[in-house]
Amino acid sequence: MRFSWLSIAVGALVLTLMGCATMSSGPAVFVVESAGITRAADYSRSTGEAGLIVELRGERLHESYGSGGEAAPHHVRSITKNLTALATRAAAKDGIINLNAPAADYFGPWRGKSGYQSITVQHLLDMTAGLDGAGSAIYRQPAKNIPAAAANARVLAPPGVVFNYGAASYEVLGALLNTQLGTQGEDYENYLQRRVLGPLGIAAPDFRRDALGNVYHSAGASMTTRDLVRLGRGLLTEGAHATQTTNPNPIYHNGIWNNRGSVETDPLEAVIEDLLGRPPGSVDWKRIAISRNAPSDLMVMLGSRGQRVYMSPSLGLVVTRTGNSPAFRDAEFLARLFTRL
Repeated sequence: MRFSWLSIAVGALVLTLMGCATMSSGPAVFVVESAGITRAADYSRSTGEAGLIVELRGERLHESYGSGGEAAPHHVRSITKNLTALATRAAAKDGIINLNAPAADYFGPWRGKSGYQSITVQHLLDMTAGLDGAGSAIYRQPAKNIPAAAANARVLAPPGVVFNYGAASYEVLGALLNTQLGTQGEDYENYLQRRVLGPLGIAAPDFRRDALGNVYHSAGASMTTRDLVRLGRGLLTEGAHATQTTNPNPIYHNGIWNNRGSVETDPLEAVIEDLLGRPPGSVDWKRIAISRNAPSDLMVMLGSRGQRVYMSPSLGLVVTRTGNSPAFRDAEFLARLFTRL
């Protein structure tokens, strides 16, 4: 690969026992085996599956599809944010933006605007900018101008104090990134493909757009289930980035959810989507576990209605699931996939 952060994890703890994968998470050891894959696949199929792929250390162990088939691009919803995050971090590596700089340095509507000057690019990535999500304005049909709607998102709290999930942070990210890329003679879609997706063998996604042709950066991309697997492979080394954080929400960093809460003294297994509409600061995110029955290094790219990419760097495991129903639950799926020894 061209970039080390997109390579497969080196030095990760991966053990093979009779064709099964195991990992140690404190005292817990988890196993992925064929019976677990079958149980998880049955559950996925019963909850509106569009596609499911399981890969272990690059070997494809399961692949199934519902209606539409393997080649059909699927609306991946908030996994669109992961594309924005990856392009943003690539731009930081290329010196195009500084993650610790005020976002207003790159986003014209915020320059000189009171309340917005302390928000950094990293705050936007981590959803800790203190902004209202502004979803009703951004997703209103027909959407006329997404950047303008995001620019007017209200400031609810000082940056870095609370986690508040919503569309505005990532729409601002996309707009400022597109502006900066324009100074280099490039736009967001070309840069994303050249710098991030192309090297992984991923086709250019289809994007939802507003009336002016602006791409939605928080939701709306369509990708195949196989391309999501390729994206998951490239992100296996994101474990350190996804867990080494002291943010108000330690299980969300750079657009990626993680399962570190599973090793807390009294973890609370919760449905992430059910928590996102809570008032800012009302959730004790440190205690939240995506699953008590999964490795603590598990990372998740998450979209509503059952869009998931699960990654465990220590196992070399990538599981991609696309779907069409809100009935899908991470804890139910993962409890079937993993067996605790």
